Amino acid sequence: MEGKARLCQGAEMSVDRRSGTFRLDGRDIPYQLERRRGRRSVSLYLRPREGLLVRTPRRFPLRDIEALLREEENWIRKGLREREAWLQENPPMKFESGETLRLLGVDWSLRVERESSRKRAQVSAAGGTLVLRLPEQAEAGDVLRAWLRRLARKVLLERTRHWAEITGLHPKRITQRDNRSRWGSCSSEGSVNFNWKLVMAPPEVLDYVVVHELCHLEEPNHSSAFWNLVESVLPAYRKQRRWLREHGDRLEL
Repeated sequence: MEGKARLCQGAEMSVDRRSGTFRLDGRDIPYQLERRRGRRSVSLYLRPREGLLVRTPRRFPLRDIEALLREEENWIRKGLREREAWLQENPPMKFESGETLRLLGVDWSLRVERESSRKRAQVSAAGGTLVLRLPEQAEAGDVLRAWLRRLARKVLLERTRHWAEITGLHPKRITQRDNRSRWGSCSSEGSVNFNWKLVMAPPEVLDYVVVHELCHLEEPNHSSAFWNLVESVLPAYRKQRRWLREHGDRLEL
């Protein structure tokens, strides 16, 4: 599901996030609105798990959002049909025993055990099985996400330091976030940020994102010089970039 964009004028001073709905074919369609710093275009995205996202410049009038969505009704209808079909083929996890979770490209079987006497949740991984030992009222999804974030932090730190030594490109700071549509970013101050969900991707894909952002420390754009730098480090980077485009929407809980 690709996005639609149009150019407009204006610069942003801050990021404004909110939600809304609009009426389409007799039902209310929810959307998330992000008015982002430095943005000069209006874009619509239909994300498989999270639905419709509208990104605009900071000063784009709220009253124009409805008109924009009306103009793109046919595109939204088509995207919603594709999203519904995708969700049928890729249902969200229920966090129950017997489900499969992929970590660094390897499938692990999930086993959930609840104990009335247990006070704290525990997660362990061994022999291809990921075991969640939970108090009765604990949310398995919350526990698993927190564990994955900790694992991602460890892995991303290790891989960033590894590739920083190889490339000579050392970030001032390494962070991770729950980005909705970006796998990584590099700030003008020299910090790199990664999406923690990369811990579910194959190792070579995670490495590609790390190298991509490190290269932005030297080339802060997507010019030919930037891609030449990426290729000098990872000659097969196109394969990993293609994997993210084709399978990235499955790195979700």
